Amino acid sequence: MWITTFDGGNCKTDAQWNNVLRTNGVKIKFIPGFFNDETYHIMKELFPSIDGDFTWGSAWPKYNNPIDWSEDNYRISRSGLTRPPDIYMSSVSPAFFVHYSGRNRVIRSDDHLYARRWEDLISHRNLVDALQIETWNDYGESTYFGPIGQDMPTGTTWVPGFDHTPFLEMTGYYATAFKTGQYPTITADKVFFWGRPHSKNAIATNDNIGRPTNWDWTDDLLWIMLFSTGSGSLRVTMGSSSNTFSVSAGVNKFTLSLADASSITAVLTRNGGEVFNFESDAVKYSSANPAKYNWNYAAAYGP
Repeated sequence: MWITTFDGGNCKTDAQWNNVLRTNGVKIKFIPGFFNDETYHIMKELFPSIDGDFTWGSAWPKYNNPIDWSEDNYRISRSGLTRPPDIYMSSVSPAFFVHYSGRNRVIRSDDHLYARRWEDLISHRNLVDALQIETWNDYGESTYFGPIGQDMPTGTTWVPGFDHTPFLEMTGYYATAFKTGQYPTITADKVFFWGRPHSKNAIATNDNIGRPTNWDWTDDLLWIMLFSTGSGSLRVTMGSSSNTFSVSAGVNKFTLSLADASSITAVLTRNGGEVFNFESDAVKYSSANPAKYNWNYAAAYGP
């Protein structure tokens, strides 16, 4: 049995964790996600009996830049692990935005974050023994990739209507590559896109919480991915914003400027014929000032 945590490194000593976990006859591997400051400490020296180290926060960039390997690289260098038998566990997530009184911030989730992070993990899979997808249903921080349920905290106004299951849909492709070291063959053409409902520069008309910290750590763009079985052209239209992109077999990534729209259309053509004409009203955008701030993404995929 593997057991991990969300923080907890300052709650108990190594001996106390051992007393809780290793005195009931169940054989476990303890791979905690402690948040202890590793600037002056090695994690394995602080907690000699841990079986590994889990870094929760490496799923998102630390600053206003595309995600890279720097957080994992630092964590690995300060973990003190001996692999094997020790385990290094990392993380991947589609987004981060929270907007409660007292907790109100954005972490940059642009740059095709979910796919980019998976691709980074796959290219470093010799250094990573396992990973966690964060999260199934943490609606408050907008990290969910499961279906939206009724179990969200009161006042979570930025989640209803903002589907993240398209990220779940693309997970199998990347998870297979992480586990096997080989990207699977794409057998069906499928487009994904996601975007925010208003400009980062918008001023809310009825929001007493205020703009989130790092409100400008994002770009006013629609993020587009096409899983394509072959070459062709993809035309994406969002209101007055439209562009035609050349595509090749494999995973293609594009962006389009956000524009006022109640739906988005994506048309894929190949060899002079139309492959699909997909329209979705899941992603909407308005240049008008919103009532309340929302840096969460709505996402769609099809056909």
